[in-house]
Amino acid sequence: MFRHTISLFTLSCALFFFAACTSPTASPAADTGMDGMSMPGGGSMAADALPPATSTDGLFTVTATSQMDPVTINTIHSWLLHVQTGDGVDVTDARIDVEGSMPAHSHGLPTTPQITENRGNGNYLLEGMKFNMAGSWVITATITAGGQSDTAVFDLQLK
Repeated sequence: MFRHTISLFTLSCALFFFAACTSPTASPAADTGMDGMSMPGGGSMAADALPPATSTDGLFTVTATSQMDPVTINTIHSWLLHVQTGDGVDVTDARIDVEGSMPAHSHGLPTTPQITENRGNGNYLLEGMKFNMAGSWVITATITAGGQSDTAVFDLQLK
């Protein structure tokens, strides 16, 4: 019995060592995100990695740029949102509600981001963004302005 236990233990250790030694390592060429932008390991992405999002009904176009570069996990940071109408006019009187989710894990952001400042010319400061893990996130901005409401969605990948 003792001899059998040692054999299983030895086999388990050998398999663990083999798996650790043969697992692929990320190379800089393989570690790219949207639009080919480099995303360093450890849960980050470039501040300007998100392409502009057109709202579902085409009423608005939203550009989101992080104030932290690169964006990293477990750090509260702010984003600057720029909102225009579908025909390119800055939206200066919008109400914007932002939510985030990680669909693969069925949970949202660990914070509740809020627009804290209308900076004029279609620019809005979004504070309280925080991602608590690497992976695929969906950020939804619901924009209400001029008596109309529509939703813009950003898909992002934190690696």
